[in-house]
Amino acid sequence: MRIRCLLVLALSLLAPGIARSQSPDSSACPPNLLAIPVSLSARDTCPGIPARLLVTSCAPCVRLLGYAADSTGPLHVYASHDTRECLIVNCHPESLWVPLGTFAPGHYQVNVVVEGNVTQLDGSTCFASFLRTVTFDVPQACPIVPVPAPLPPYVTGIHVGPPELTPICPGLPIQFAIAGLFTDVCHSFREIQLLPNPSTAPGPQPPIVRVLISNKCAPCADSRVAWFGQTLLPGLPPGEYGLIVQVAEDFECDSTVVRRVLGQTVVPFTVAPECGVAPPYSCYLANWAHTLGSACDTQMSPGDSATLDFEMFATVPIAGLQGRIRLEPSSLRISDLRPAGTAAGMRVTWQQRPDGASFVMFSDDGQLISGKCPLDGPCLPAPALRVTFAAPADSQPPRVTIVRMEDLLVADSLGRGFGPCPTIVPLDLTARICAGGGVCDASGDHHIDVRDLVLMVRCLRGECTDGLRARLDCNSDSTFTLDDVLCCAQRILRGSLPDSLPPPQPLEGLIVSLGKPVPTIQGFEQTVHLQGAGGLGAARLALGYRSGWTLVGVDIRGNPSDWMHLEQQSSGHAVVGLLALAPNATSEIDAVLHFSESPRSEAGAGISSLDAEFVGADGRVVTPPDGIDGAPSTGPAKVELSAARPNPFSNEAHFVLTLSAAAPDVKLAIYDLSGRLVASLHSGALAAGSHAFVWDGRRSDGTRAADGVYFYRARTGSSVMSRRIISMRGR
Repeated sequence: MRIRCLLVLALSLLAPGIARSQSPDSSACPPNLLAIPVSLSARDTCPGIPARLLVTSCAPCVRLLGYAADSTGPLHVYASHDTRECLIVNCHPESLWVPLGTFAPGHYQVNVVVEGNVTQLDGSTCFASFLRTVTFDVPQACPIVPVPAPLPPYVTGIHVGPPELTPICPGLPIQFAIAGLFTDVCHSFREIQLLPNPSTAPGPQPPIVRVLISNKCAPCADSRVAWFGQTLLPGLPPGEYGLIVQVAEDFECDSTVVRRVLGQTVVPFTVAPECGVAPPYSCYLANWAHTLGSACDTQMSPGDSATLDFEMFATVPIAGLQGRIRLEPSSLRISDLRPAGTAAGMRVTWQQRPDGASFVMFSDDGQLISGKCPLDGPCLPAPALRVTFAAPADSQPPRVTIVRMEDLLVADSLGRGFGPCPTIVPLDLTARICAGGGVCDASGDHHIDVRDLVLMVRCLRGECTDGLRARLDCNSDSTFTLDDVLCCAQRILRGSLPDSLPPPQPLEGLIVSLGKPVPTIQGFEQTVHLQGAGGLGAARLALGYRSGWTLVGVDIRGNPSDWMHLEQQSSGHAVVGLLALAPNATSEIDAVLHFSESPRSEAGAGISSLDAEFVGADGRVVTPPDGIDGAPSTGPAKVELSAARPNPFSNEAHFVLTLSAAAPDVKLAIYDLSGRLVASLHSGALAAGSHAFVWDGRRSDGTRAADGVYFYRARTGSSVMSRRIISMRGR
């Protein structure tokens, strides 16, 4: 599943705070280095408008790492200060916006602790922490244009220009805000649209602002609900203007939606000839659209093509985009580039190169690129350019192809170029194309799991191509038989389904129950009963039991010829796989598990934990609607993760995974901000207690991961925990 790039977690504009380790890893700095050179000021201090704290610094001397808010104490801002870089003349402004909340009129002060590691001139590191107080005033009211009668009564105010009461600067984005009060719960604010201005007046004109309101058209309870919306308008030359503001309602009745424009007004505003203060600069976000939970963003099989979307967001609309796409290695070729998403309608010219392609994308009809910026969340990059890749005829795609976006130039509607938004680390504009069709990967999704076993059985029945049969030759004997299914099953049972899959769907009629342990001469036996199993293609049962016991065999009772079973075990853990061989397998079966004991067996016969995965005959992940009856009442193991040390790290980061009970299937992995798998640290059984792990900053293929923010996440059953970690090896 594709998801939007989450680089905004690291943005200075919208970053939601990145916590550092709980205690500094360095000694305290000497008195002359106790203060990290940053500037703090409050912005947007108007009633009803969320105030923000602006933190600015000069990179590379100071890097802003994030913030953390605590309702019981001061606000914390984290930064790193390299005094050696401060000797360099070049200074790159870096900023961090911290939300403070909405304030009533009055005088306020905010205590801010600025802290972080300081690298001294000799290369040694110390820790600095100091307290600053930021004061600001919220006036009784900010200038609000009175709302004329043509607009609906639930619109109470419109504001054009900076909230700080400074002039509107020529050529720079213009802030627009609208607020109101609904009197029932049926109405809600939806979005603000910018429409082309049909005016024939000379020179550029502001767009038409359409404010969309949703009306559910149902019995409504009376309730006073305040609402607020804001957006950015394109910059304009100095002069007097009239902004056309429309309010439209979408009436949603009887599964139909009817849009009506309820009112329109003209709001006058002035763009000053010049500004006496330095205006904020425009900036953009960009990245490739990544695939959640996978080390690869797309896959390519022999003879097939692959596509990737390049995504953009900017604080002002983008009218021009230029860049170069480079492939490493250069075995693949780029076969097509075209605008996508909000850029649809723009023109693209491009040229193939031996190692990729170069392109220019521009607007000749007013079509501009803008990202999606919801009111209640971060601004997200949106697709702007779709790139198609192809492999030379009769050749195998490389195992991994790195796609890099380089030499990116971005311009606004006035032809002015601007750069990337300040981030914690440089943007890593790379994507990964993997060769699909690995051994046992019947689905071609770069994961091997029980879903692939279902597809392999269907292939045995003739429901696949010759190319797929050749790809599933697990034992390398040049033929695809049941032996290959057994070969793949031994590999597949070691791992569970990937985390990136949608939640399992209930399979009606499927009832799974775990019987009570029954003593035998050797030890005990326990039965897993499946009713309504005819809709299943495969099941994977991960079992936990007391040490000293051994799983010695599995019997299938019902119609054993319809089902194949396999098992793997280690001390105190076992995995049992059930695979339906017939297209309409027996609907009711018993899997009888036989255990024997040794002289050192712990007291207590029976399964202590059970983690089950089910796949339908059509390859969908399913689950019994009522869960597993008789499953161990002790509950699944709970997982905890310690903070990484050091964090940020340059060489290695150490952390501890703790389990409340033994678990047959624990997954620990590193993911990037897009949810893409970077490295797998553990997959399999773990005993109860604490287990130390280390990440050296490398991917699963041994290559070094780029500097940036990552997550380390542990999962066992339904228990999941993740923490952030920052890799900063330096340039």
